[in-house]
Order: sequence, then structure tokens, then C-alpha cells
Amino acid sequence: DVAVLLLAGPDAALAVRASSGPPGALRPAGDHPGQADDAAAEDDALRFLDPAFAVARLAAPLQRGGRTIGLLAVGSSVERTFVVDDVETLASLANQAAIAIENDRLQERLRELAVVEERERIAREMHDGLAQVLGYVNTKSQAVEEYLATGRIDEARGQLGELSGAARSVYVDVR
Repeated sequence: DVAVLLLAGPDAALAVRASSGPPGALRPAGDHPGQADDAAAEDDALRFLDPAFAVARLAAPLQRGGRTIGLLAVGSSVERTFVVDDVETLASLANQAAIAIENDRLQERLRELAVVEERERIAREMHDGLAQVLGYVNTKSQAVEEYLATGRIDEARGQLGELSGAARSVYVDVR
């Protein structure tokens, strides 16, 4: 009647990530009024299922790299017995879900690393470009000083114009 995929968050607390079933079959917050804490510890899925839909239930852990990352659970509103095929099917689905979740996590990590790498590449380019321009500015400013010291005002103005152009160009690059 109901299926629920629970995933552990950074704090290891389980939360509903996907579910299927009729309205009211789930308690997404994981709070189960009137249920003792001991029972919740015994069966994490019970905290998320309305008791009417958990008369019979079966759960399989999602495990990756030797650690449990969640739980896949099914519940029924009628008393029933789950056979070996049911257990194996749910365990197989839980394994496939764990692989898909880990794949998604790795893809997200790859995207994050690609962004960091691109930012570092841009930073290196900016650093190299700025270093070249600062070297250019230093040389031109020394030439301006020399021209002014010898009274060659027109040449000094020409050098200042080139400095101004370099400053505008590097400003555009940085922006």
C-alpha cells in the first residue's frame, strides 16, 4: 500500500526523500504520535508510516561503502507474510537505489570540483594578466618620470596616454 525511501542527512537523521501511497499514509516529519522511543529505535520506518499502513512492513537498508545511507520500506494495511522473493526484491531495489544515490552524489561532487577548477583557472589568468600590466605600468611610469625630468612634456603625455589605455584594458578584463 505504501513505499518510502528514507535518506540520512548530514546529522544522520532519516528524512523522507520519496514515497508512494495514499494520502495520509506517511508522516514526513518522522514523528509518530503515541509511539514509544524504544519502538522507533527498533523500526525506523514506523516513525514515518501511519500505523494503519504498517500492519505488515518490510524494510531494507541502503548501504554504500560499508555505511548505511538510508532505508527503503514498504507497508501494507492488511496482515500478510513477506516471502523470501519479497525480501530479495526489496533488497535488490534498495541496492539499486543506493547505487543511484551515490552516483548522484558523485556527479554533484564532480560539478562542484569543475566549478572550483574553473574559478582557479580564471584567477590564474587574472593574476598573470595583472602581473604583466603592472610590469608595463612600472616601465611606463619610469619613462614618464625621465621625460618630465628632462622637460620632454609631449613624450611624457604620450606615455601617460598609453598608461591610461592599459588601465582601462585591465579594468575591462577584471570586470
